[in-house]
Amino acid sequence: MSESAPAPPKHLKARGRALWRGVHRDYVLDTAHDRQRLLVACEASDRIDEARARIDQDGVFVTSPQGLKSHPGIKLEQDNRIILLRALRELGVDVADPAIVRPPSRWQGK
Repeated sequence: MSESAPAPPKHLKARGRALWRGVHRDYVLDTAHDRQRLLVACEASDRIDEARARIDQDGVFVTSPQGLKSHPGIKLEQDNRIILLRALRELGVDVADPAIVRPPSRWQGK
């Protein structure tokens, strides 16, 4: 992180702070819009961790009055992965964290 890079916002948790520092270390964010995109990515990264921890604690299925159903954290985790990856793509950031990326698709778009 360069000397002029801002400190991570205090509300970010471990992975969000690490992402904040890593992006500021490797990239120059010129605009307020870019800094906002990074904040969105960092917050999404933290929510992914929170959802995953709860899913790991409770299991992928929970009991409801209607019976067994998928844990609601699964949708939260999926939604925030999409938010994270979109924000990083809009920033042009290449992240090599296997916890937040998946292998490339075979689809070539041709």
